[in-house]
Amino acid sequence: MSLYFRFFRCTSGPLLEEIQRLTKQRDEAVKAYQAFAEEIGAEGVRVWNRGGIAGFAFDTEPDQGAWKKRNKNGLYWPRKNTPPGKDLWKQIEALPAYPSVQQALQVVDLSGFAPVMIEGSKGYAPVVFGFPAKGVLFVRVPWRKVEPSEIERYRNERRTGSRWSVELEHLLWEPPADLVEVKEWQVLKEEEELEEAHG
Repeated sequence: MSLYFRFFRCTSGPLLEEIQRLTKQRDEAVKAYQAFAEEIGAEGVRVWNRGGIAGFAFDTEPDQGAWKKRNKNGLYWPRKNTPPGKDLWKQIEALPAYPSVQQALQVVDLSGFAPVMIEGSKGYAPVVFGFPAKGVLFVRVPWRKVEPSEIERYRNERRTGSRWSVELEHLLWEPPADLVEVKEWQVLKEEEELEEAHG
């Protein structure tokens, strides 16, 4: 059976609380990163949405004994093989973590990082998104229709330890009460309304 997506709306409970906690942690980390960037003479710092520092931006080329260009986007990372670079690495490692909000999905027994469904050459994982400050989240969960008899057979084989499947394991997931299943068009409509109402 082909892959499709289920959508859930969340306005309360552990997932929203964890997302709000992670968002606060991310905000605090960015402040620390910006202060560090100023201290070392960088124009700014960029972060990955999935978590962590992407690199530092400079108005002029920084000391090549301490820094190297990370990639074509113009960001720099400290060198790991020079004393000045090693010192910068120690300072960066001491900065607070900038986590991915996708890790919050663990509180509802979903994985926000590893693919749980495969279609062709692509892997799909659950994703959480929305407006945590406004108290509205959405979760997109990859899914596949499988005959109940196949799921029951898998449960029995799993119980005896003779089989384990990422996809079938994922299909055993049951959403908690605070995740209400909705249609994709409802998600898109509410996203648009929230963006228009709050800019």
